[in-house]
Amino acid sequence: MKRLSSILVALLFVTGMTLAQTPFNEAEVTQNGDDQTSEITQTAKQNFAYTNQFGELNEAYVIQETGGNGFPGGKNESNIDQGSEEMGATENWANVFQLTNYGGGENLSNIVQDGTDNEADVEQYTNDADLNESNITQDVEGNDADVLQRGNYYGGSNESNITQLGITNEADISQITNFGGENTSTVVQGSGYAEGNKAEVTQLVAKFGRTGSGTNTSEISQFYHDNEAIVDQKILENGGTNISDIYQSRSSLGNGNFAKVKQKTKYGNSGGGGMNESDIVQKGENNEINVGQGTNGAEHNKSDVLQEGDDNMVDVKQGTYYYAGTNISDVDQIGSSNEAYVDQRARRGGTNESIILQDGDS
Repeated sequence: MKRLSSILVALLFVTGMTLAQTPFNEAEVTQNGDDQTSEITQTAKQNFAYTNQFGELNEAYVIQETGGNGFPGGKNESNIDQGSEEMGATENWANVFQLTNYGGGENLSNIVQDGTDNEADVEQYTNDADLNESNITQDVEGNDADVLQRGNYYGGSNESNITQLGITNEADISQITNFGGENTSTVVQGSGYAEGNKAEVTQLVAKFGRTGSGTNTSEISQFYHDNEAIVDQKILENGGTNISDIYQSRSSLGNGNFAKVKQKTKYGNSGGGGMNESDIVQKGENNEINVGQGTNGAEHNKSDVLQEGDDNMVDVKQGTYYYAGTNISDVDQIGSSNEAYVDQRARRGGTNESIILQDGDS
């Protein structure tokens, strides 16, 4: 197909600064047709980019940098829309890179892709106690969304939201914050009779800092058959809290789903420590759950599991170390031929609590 040239409408306002230091950039690209490329690069205190592509095999690139050089508190915002509800498109690619330097700032990325076999990649970095936010919506099937967010030095927050409607979609979120801070992610995959979706979330709070001991929060919702959800949450210093919620199938038709949660907090103290909390619901048959939780502080590991259907399996492992803590496990299985395994280990005067309820035959 013939590659069409971009139509770039840029509004650039300069007030006594050099081009690289302009306080405000705004760019808008609109393309109609197939096999096109749009590229926007912006460096200023306030950067705004809007890309609209209608067609197939299109590529959109946005690079934005703010903060530093006497411009603290800047903002990067990127909005990409590929395809349309009336005319779905295939094999479009959106790529966003956003950076805020010292002095703080905010990164915001919004991507909407309608059609099949589309891909969205987002990388966001902030160097102060500010916000990275990414929102991705993909329709139909075979789509892929990858998000990397990192907040350095003084806390900050990472927020990622991915919605994928249809079958065989993949979502991968990686969030890192240092010196406290918060990581938050939400993934919704499928609707109605969607199946074969995969979501993987990795969250890390690397070091304790001025804004608190850090929090990781993840929520994944998947519908119908053969879905996979994997969550890995770690807080490496001074306690903190890991929270994971997974819901697989909102009806009784969710068969062959798999959920795995791994949570770890380290280097708590006798007066505090870290908390791990996991809540998983599966409805259907031949589903599997694996939960692993470990904390070094005087707090708790808590796992709640509900499975409705036959031939389901649960495996829960919990451990508290160094200071006295509590392991709590609650497993409810409603149906026949289900299996549940719970392994709890508490040291230095810690306690274990386990409840398993199985309602059915075999």
